[in-house]
Amino acid sequence: SKHKAAQLHITGVLDPSQLPHSLAAQKDQIIWQQKQPYDLYWQCVNAGHVHLAPLEDTPFNRCKSALKAIEAGFFNRPTIASPIPDMQRLASAGVSYAQTPTEWFEQLERHKQQPTSQYQALREAVLACYSAEQHAQAIVQLYEQQP
Repeated sequence: SKHKAAQLHITGVLDPSQLPHSLAAQKDQIIWQQKQPYDLYWQCVNAGHVHLAPLEDTPFNRCKSALKAIEAGFFNRPTIASPIPDMQRLASAGVSYAQTPTEWFEQLERHKQQPTSQYQALREAVLACYSAEQHAQAIVQLYEQQP
């Protein structure tokens, strides 16, 4: 509600009626689109200024990957995320963390003030932290350690 031109874009399987009724936003500030085909999804990732990856603190969510931040960083977009373990390894690749509503608001405010040009090196930073080859090597190493 503080920034009338700001929009929240949500892509995926979500019933918009499940959004909090207390969400302080104008109707046209929340844009929802259905799950996109894989070959078009990159356009959604490439469109935003900052990506959000909020997760409730549960054992299941602590085991999730940082894929959303990896995808965003590949397109030079920063991510504000819950500090799950896999996200924490991407701090040098444009991921900042928030847990409380105040922290989420502060991070959004900080990113709003940053020009997009500040994030032009995120792709290289993400690839330094994560690549398919690195992931494959980690899996091979785990396999080789098995008795």
